[in-house]
Amino acid sequence: MDTVKERLVAFIKHKALSQSKFEKITGLSNGFVNNISKGIGADKLQRILCVYPDLNQIWLLTGEGEMLRKESE
Repeated sequence: MDTVKERLVAFIKHKALSQSKFEKITGLSNGFVNNISKGIGADKLQRILCVYPDLNQIWLLTGEGEMLRKESE
């Protein structure tokens, strides 16, 4: 997975959600996921991480590490 968008889509699938359900839960606009091109703004990232604290921010942004944070982090 080379892009932030691809990694976010993988996380959404891992959570067994549709993209529209994910967008609604996180308070993001309809089509947000499909419209990601280069990256995610800090405000949008914060919204996602507030709802899904188990998502590893480093993995999402860079592809390094594991998708999910360890509980001790």
